[in-house]
Amino acid sequence: MNENDSIIYKPTNALAKANNSISITKKILQNLSDNFYQKALDLFRKKDYALCIDFTNKAIELNSNNADFYNQRGYAKLKLYLVDDSICDFNKALEIRPNFPDAYTNRADAYDLNNNTDVAFNDINKALEIDTNYAKAYFTRAYLRFGQRIFKSKITIQNQNLDNLIKNDFNRAISLEPEYADAYAGLSDIFITLKLFDEARKNLEISFKHDPNNELAYGVSGLLKNELNDYKGALNDFSISLRIRNNYMSALTGMGNTKYNMKDFTGAIECFNKILEIFDKFQTAYYNRARAKNKLEDFSGAISDYTKAIELNYHDLDAYDNRGWIKKQLKDFTGAIADFSKAIELDPNYVIAYVDRGIVKEELNDLKGAMQDYNMVMELDPNYVYAYRYRGLLKEKINDIRGAVQDYNKAIELDPNYVAAYNDRGNIESNLNDLKGAMQDYNKAIELDPNYVYAYRNRGLLNEKLNDIRGAVQDYNKAIELDPNYVDAYVDRGISKKILNDLKGAVQDYNKAIELDPNYKYAYNNRGNAKLDLNDLKGALDDYNKAIQIDSKYHWAYYNRGLVKSKLANFQDAIADYSKAIELDPNYVDAYHSRGQAKSKLNNFRDAIVDFDKAIELDSNYVSAYNSRGNAKLDLNDLKGALDDYNKVIQIDSKYQCAYYNRGIVYYKLNKYREAYTNFSKYLELDPNDSDAKEYIRIIRNEL
Repeated sequence: MNENDSIIYKPTNALAKANNSISITKKILQNLSDNFYQKALDLFRKKDYALCIDFTNKAIELNSNNADFYNQRGYAKLKLYLVDDSICDFNKALEIRPNFPDAYTNRADAYDLNNNTDVAFNDINKALEIDTNYAKAYFTRAYLRFGQRIFKSKITIQNQNLDNLIKNDFNRAISLEPEYADAYAGLSDIFITLKLFDEARKNLEISFKHDPNNELAYGVSGLLKNELNDYKGALNDFSISLRIRNNYMSALTGMGNTKYNMKDFTGAIECFNKILEIFDKFQTAYYNRARAKNKLEDFSGAISDYTKAIELNYHDLDAYDNRGWIKKQLKDFTGAIADFSKAIELDPNYVIAYVDRGIVKEELNDLKGAMQDYNMVMELDPNYVYAYRYRGLLKEKINDIRGAVQDYNKAIELDPNYVAAYNDRGNIESNLNDLKGAMQDYNKAIELDPNYVYAYRNRGLLNEKLNDIRGAVQDYNKAIELDPNYVDAYVDRGISKKILNDLKGAVQDYNKAIELDPNYKYAYNNRGNAKLDLNDLKGALDDYNKAIQIDSKYHWAYYNRGLVKSKLANFQDAIADYSKAIELDPNYVDAYHSRGQAKSKLNNFRDAIVDFDKAIELDSNYVSAYNSRGNAKLDLNDLKGALDDYNKVIQIDSKYQCAYYNRGIVYYKLNKYREAYTNFSKYLELDPNDSDAKEYIRIIRNEL
């Protein structure tokens, strides 16, 4: 062997064995990691997501370069709503395998939960670019579009287009995987939104056939029952869904919304609180909790939750709109308009915001701006029924009665079950004295919705017009039964009770109205009227003073206070009150008449006649004004003028007894005893017990 032979390398048997041993070890580790992964998959199928994560951790410890392991761990984390952590795992999976459609699909779900919808759509499109036949990606895109449907405008045609895209995606997923239970449940979900309940049921049956323990299917079944007002059944389905998958936010959301529909607003809030404990970035939970808080009149809490919902998804048009509506209730009209305008800025086709902004503009007396908003809705969506109703109300306000009726008719044509439109049209018909038409519309509203409180109140007012006072009281009773805090119904019932001479009952109703609303001027004024009839002059005066304190321009209260002061023989102060009422309403005919009477009491007959003249100018059939003017002329010894006025009274109302008595006096003064006798006799037919008239008859008989 020469020197060079010593440097030739030849592997020894020991080294070969070592390398072989490493290779075997790697294979063992790979097998072990695969075993952990398979166990993780099994645990995932059993919905034990926490333990699934433990086993994928072990798999990753043994093999840190396997994209499937990271994707699976991320998916399990996503099921536990560990959203940010899940995104990290999906990122790692895609780093290892850039063309991994399932990782893109899962990450899209995670981004959607994090309210990053645009990025979610990018991921789902990437998944479908890699694999155009990937069923899960179509399913996920369908639900992404479902969310888009919620946050986009309410234009019918736009939603129809989106609805078709959603259905197409679910159907595509089913065509690729005919036993895809989630896809059938998702298709049912969109059919529920479209009110196609039979189609929804059919797809749910198929979903349950393929997977009897599918949490999504039970959740969607709960949604269907909720829509059909089977709230008990809905809650049961949501409970089953939650037993299948603990803390399933979709089921908790459905349960909360069902409790909301059951008016269990506290229970609803508890559901939404639970969701936010699980995942504090779940935008929908803030939105739904805000709705429930609003119902409990926690307006500050509701605004805070809507603000958080907007912070998480600034495209949530309904959150802006609902927050704006609460601001309107709180008289923050500027803030309300800002919210409605922001929603319109985000989506110029968002018709609801135009309607609501129009309503607030009306409150601010910007009637032109309100009309522009309502008209814009008609341009965007000619079938948007609510806009016709509100435009009708505005037209009624600006005295375009024909236009208002046309709008109500159109609203009813578009939706024959639109209760409020029947009620509103009934109001116009009542004002136009089409009492039969009004009654038909109020009856229709009540037939469609036996709990529609306003129709009962309005029908009560109509019954008063028809002199069916007891029928009116029955309607007010029903309105109060439906809404024990309905202030107007108490006041209206009080008025009817006063007509029935149940003055104490009337006072009780006004007391209740004032208890509910201590600043309700009409209740004080009407209670004053009842007290006046009960001869409680001090109590009446106090009520009229309170009404005036609340509203210094309330002309009826001045007039009624004047009546009390006249009764107290304080005619000068009474005249001041009547004058104030006339200043506030120059056409207040009763105020001219009463002021004339007060002036007559002060023997200021000529000025009194001026007031009676004005009352008659305003109402040429005002019999009391003719009679009072006749009395003033009689006091001025203008017998011919007095006789003309009494004749006019009797011409208008042949049963107006005082006119016969007064005309009898004029004839007596004119020595026309037979005519005087005839008039006093007629008066006694109407009032047989008047001793003064009997005395005149006795005297006249002697003269004859």
